[in-house]
Amino acid sequence: MANVTEMTDWADLPEILTIDEVAAYLRYSRKTIRRMIDDGRLAGVMLGRSWRIPKQALAALLEQAGVSYEE
Repeated sequence: MANVTEMTDWADLPEILTIDEVAAYLRYSRKTIRRMIDDGRLAGVMLGRSWRIPKQALAALLEQAGVSYEE
């Protein structure tokens, strides 16, 4: 897998992302991504002690914000 900082293309993102991967893609902090999960703006699943975000949930967030991305 590519380095988190190298993932700028939609096609490079895995189907299930970590908070770090989403933060790098959106250029937000980990804390902001966690807040978005906590308040329901971004769907995430807790697996053990780690959050995972489906790529589809990130797509829904971007669509809701009116941001274009390439599928």
